[in-house]
Amino acid sequence: MARGRPPKDPAVRRRRNKAVTAAELPAPNSDEQRKLKAPPLNALLIFGRAKGKGRVHPLVTAYWRTAWASPMAPRWLATDVQVLYDCARLHQQKFEAIAAGKSTIAIMAEIRQQEARLGLDVMSRRRLDWRIEGPRHEAPVAPTANPVAAPPPPDEPEVDPRRILRAVK
Repeated sequence: MARGRPPKDPAVRRRRNKAVTAAELPAPNSDEQRKLKAPPLNALLIFGRAKGKGRVHPLVTAYWRTAWASPMAPRWLATDVQVLYDCARLHQQKFEAIAAGKSTIAIMAEIRQQEARLGLDVMSRRRLDWRIEGPRHEAPVAPTANPVAAPPPPDEPEVDPRRILRAVK
């Protein structure tokens, strides 16, 4: 005679530790990735209307292209794009601060937090349970059972490393 309630039907059973946000992201340079168009990045969007005469730093433009080429880009919503614009503004402020010789610690901390919201770092992708499609790394090949070490060449005598070392004054 069994005690307790009967087990649940496997179709109804749910894992408690399974992430709701788990997703397989497209591989870099996949068809889905190539179809995605990056929104424009210009000085007006970075500096705003009052300061629209500035130039966007070339590394900010490179950051923008790299972010939109990442596998996370198809998962971003319109609100995420606004956060990405904020990240571009912060990167612009960082380069301006570097040029002016000012500290960038506070800006870098904010960039780190904002990029984590977008899944742009390894730990945030792990937390969101996002995996990138692509070839899996194969296990290393096991060494042979009887490895044969090559004998030292007979021409060269074995050198004691202690003979090379000298005391420094």
